[in-house]
Amino acid sequence: MLLFCVQHVVAGSPALRKLQSCRLTRVQTSLDDDRELIDRVLPTVVKVHSASCSPNLSLPWLTQPVEEKTGTGFLVGAKEILTTAHVLSHSATISVELPAQSKHNSRRMFPARVVTVAEECDLALISVDDENFWQHVSIRLGLQVSKKIPRPSEEINVVRAAPGGIESGGYVSKAVVNAIDVREYLHGGSSVLTLEIAGPRFLPGVSGAPVVRGAQVVGMIHQRSAEDEFLAHAVPGVIIQKFLEDYEAHGKYKGLYTLPITHQKMENESLRRSMGMNSLETGILITGFRYECAAMRRIACGDVLLEVDGVRIANDGTISLRDEGERVYFDYLAALRPPEYELPLRILRDGGEMEVSVTTSRSERTLPLLATVDRSPPYVIYGGLVFTILTYPYLRQWDEKWPENLLRAERQAAFRLRKAEIVVCSAVLRDKVNLGYDNLEHRVVEKVNNVKVTGIMHLYHLIQKTAEGTYVRFLMQDDLVVVFSKEAADKSERRVLGQYRIPNATNLPET
Repeated sequence: MLLFCVQHVVAGSPALRKLQSCRLTRVQTSLDDDRELIDRVLPTVVKVHSASCSPNLSLPWLTQPVEEKTGTGFLVGAKEILTTAHVLSHSATISVELPAQSKHNSRRMFPARVVTVAEECDLALISVDDENFWQHVSIRLGLQVSKKIPRPSEEINVVRAAPGGIESGGYVSKAVVNAIDVREYLHGGSSVLTLEIAGPRFLPGVSGAPVVRGAQVVGMIHQRSAEDEFLAHAVPGVIIQKFLEDYEAHGKYKGLYTLPITHQKMENESLRRSMGMNSLETGILITGFRYECAAMRRIACGDVLLEVDGVRIANDGTISLRDEGERVYFDYLAALRPPEYELPLRILRDGGEMEVSVTTSRSERTLPLLATVDRSPPYVIYGGLVFTILTYPYLRQWDEKWPENLLRAERQAAFRLRKAEIVVCSAVLRDKVNLGYDNLEHRVVEKVNNVKVTGIMHLYHLIQKTAEGTYVRFLMQDDLVVVFSKEAADKSERRVLGQYRIPNATNLPET
């Protein structure tokens, strides 16, 4: 039974001819080609539900309206289900439905809990404590994840729970790999290896669906394309396997690794010649470092990076993924290395080639992501000013049109103390104590009483240490000065909280 045929893909896609024969197959369909998928894969696929209470990042004691989220998950181990982190973000409750082909053929929901999360690559493990759930699920059918990266134009299948509920069965969607590249994951804001999948229309709820070849998982859908409903992006199996191996060895995700340099492409011939490169050499120019790291002792700005781990780097910063001409960003070579790995490099310095090695470091963020599964934003209210920390979700409030002052602060954060936080004034609660202070929203707090602020807890302690009968002086971004009488600001606290119906003046992390 042919239910759906794909006729739309990106113009010029290498997968175009194969997509013309794509189909969407209901599990009830007895097609010999899909028998292995129906018997082996579908019994492992569950529907994941969550009720999300996302915080209001400017007024962090408030939450957004409850949002019901639905995604897909699949069994990968002993009582563990793999799904996406963004479906679980800020969740008040999480539940799963029995697989479409389980022994229990009616729709039934079971409470679930988070086991571990990898925000940067949008992965999460959840589990169900109720043994009744596992009595209806064949744990032995947990899917095997393959590290082998599929090739462009290779046919694969996307398996998800049906949108009409478990009663209507699951779906097997024929699709193809459209591209392989390093791209930004919207949830975590990190650039990670990605499979671009072209297939039938990707509907809400497909996040977490396994991408399978035969009965092996080669990826997991984590986000739909914003430009094309027939394209979706998947976490490749090699990244999933890194996540699972970290959890098995350490009980949590340890992160991806990186060579934290900034660089310039060297596609201009004059630039290459000026650096002493011959006609056969290719590479990139090291222009700086994203943060302080051990690599700064071995390589320097102005070096030309020619090879990483024996792999030659092209002038555009890409490397060959395989012999077929596929190319990805060079940092992929460091991402999957083990902790403290000595990464061999070949560089060109002052016209001479050198062999050096640097220790890989965990990919650090200049801004925290905010632990979206179970953490609310910290804040301090003082003199009617609301202070919180600058996070990646905070900037995402403006989509890609980030305020220039906050973008500038984010860029300058790289060389701050590694664990330092950027504190911002997110809102001004109007009161007579702050009368006359305008345009403070979304400005960074640089100093309190001439002491550089290194975090929200530090700001709170600096305020508390101010002597009675004196003034609390804030130096804001762009040299704006805010001064409160300590006595007047302290007295205003109860009044401000009452006027705006705020339960507490602070929400600070436990020390």
